[in-house]
Amino acid sequence: MLILGILQIVLLAINAVLVWLYWRETKRLRLSAEAQVESSSLPAIVAKLDEASGNPVLFNIGNGPAIELDWSVSDVADPKGTFSYLEPHRPTGDFCPQHIFFGLVQARYAVNCVVDINCTYRSLSGKTYSSRSVYDPRHHRFTTTFPA
Repeated sequence: MLILGILQIVLLAINAVLVWLYWRETKRLRLSAEAQVESSSLPAIVAKLDEASGNPVLFNIGNGPAIELDWSVSDVADPKGTFSYLEPHRPTGDFCPQHIFFGLVQARYAVNCVVDINCTYRSLSGKTYSSRSVYDPRHHRFTTTFPA
């Protein structure tokens, strides 16, 4: 009888370990699936110059919409605004008039300061992302980074 009791306790302990290992693996798979879904619908906002007008535009190069897109040029005193959303693979249109933007570029370039466009936005899952596009007047283009 004592041996059967000890055997039953050992089997229950083994069963508990196996259930815990199963739970841990299931959690890992769930987190991996969530990350995969998030990355497949991730927005990514960059600034570029519109080929037709020459104005700066924001463009969503990601696969998901950018929701509550807040943008600002260089610092708090400069132009800023909000778009409720920006669809994937679509530009914003003229968000910052050319004369204002290039006026800032000329003023800051004269004192060796950069002009950058900072954006913060959310994905469908509610996660917040940001991007920073720095204008290079020598090459007449933007370079965008995505801070962590």
